Amino acid sequence: MLKHHHIVMSVAVILLFTAAFIRIGTAFGLERDALPAPVIQYSSTALTAEDVTATVVSDMPVTVTNNTGLASYTFTANGEYTFTFADEAGHTGSIAAQVRNIDKDPPPALITQSPDEQTPQSQATFALDGWDVVSAFYRLDEGDWVQTNDPATPFTLEQIAPGVHTFSAIGCDALNNCQSRDLPSTYQWEVIASDEYKVRTTALDRGEKAIEVSVGQQHLWAYEGTRLVFNTPVTTGSRGLDTTPGEFAISQKYLNKSFTGGFFSRYWMRFNGGMGIHDATWRQEFGVEDYKWRGSHGCVNVAYDAAEWLYGWSEIGTSVTVYSE
Repeated sequence: MLKHHHIVMSVAVILLFTAAFIRIGTAFGLERDALPAPVIQYSSTALTAEDVTATVVSDMPVTVTNNTGLASYTFTANGEYTFTFADEAGHTGSIAAQVRNIDKDPPPALITQSPDEQTPQSQATFALDGWDVVSAFYRLDEGDWVQTNDPATPFTLEQIAPGVHTFSAIGCDALNNCQSRDLPSTYQWEVIASDEYKVRTTALDRGEKAIEVSVGQQHLWAYEGTRLVFNTPVTTGSRGLDTTPGEFAISQKYLNKSFTGGFFSRYWMRFNGGMGIHDATWRQEFGVEDYKWRGSHGCVNVAYDAAEWLYGWSEIGTSVTVYSE
């Protein structure tokens, strides 16, 4: 009986010791079945135009088994990435990183106020707007870019010379994402000298289609009402054989016209006596200063493609206004 009593006591002591060891082991994180519980930390959770890095952080040693073993992954755009991992005991798991706070999209500027497409005014007022646009840059033609931090408030450009001009603008948001200067929002209009404006607008009012030719600028414009639909450089008459200024209309159109000296044109549009608009394939350049000594005999010469377009678009009776400057 005594021997049996000692055996029972020994077993009880062993059981108590084992239970105490398990409790101590659990208290110190040594439980055999404990699993790692990693979390994701982000370099930024605020709205940002920068890349965001997600990093696996764990209170127990773990090894990332994808992403070439790296515990960090850099997002260049919004998205999701799933890390896989294993602990020292061979337990495996996965955790997903999600990024939704990257904004790298530039807002396009909207031109909400602009001058008329044709105007005698030497100043032009513009205003800009657009979703998320808080500032903007703008310029006239190929001039320097100017910044405005209040683009919705109208601003005025002064002392604009006669001619065709282009206004360009780019929008920027609060994160400084800016529209590309290579792809700006644009508006084109023409400033007409006041002494020519009345003649030109009268010609436009006279019919739905109208052609205008500037000897001084060596250029032609085609309109439907007041809407510019086509323009092209020209070569007009040489000094002494000048293209006559005035208001005319196309009176005749035909194909394949021959000229003295062996010259030939495919498209011919007569508007004033022997003067017409036609292609001149023997010319290499149009719209240049040498028209004064190497110009036509009074006709308006244009490139072949331009003559083809004008011939197909114009009608008998289409007004043609020629002005000297």
